[in-house]
Amino acid sequence: MNERAKLVLKMGSLKKERGLPIHDPTRENSILTRLQGKNKGPWDNESLVKLFEKIIEESRKLEDQTSEG
Repeated sequence: MNERAKLVLKMGSLKKERGLPIHDPTRENSILTRLQGKNKGPWDNESLVKLFEKIIEESRKLEDQTSEG
C-alpha cells in the first residue's frame, strides 16, 4: 500500500502541473466497474467496492496534499 501511495503522490504532482482535477468520478467508477468484472472471490463485489472506495478516498487526500504545496 505504501508503494501505491508513493505513486499517488507522483500522480498528484503531475495533475497539479497539468491543471487536472484530483477527483475524477468517471475514472473512479470505471476502476470499480473493472474491479467487479474481474472479481472471482472470495470477496463479494460489494465488499471489494467498499474497500477500494476507501483506498481511493485516502489516495485522493494524499493527492490533495501535493496540490496544496
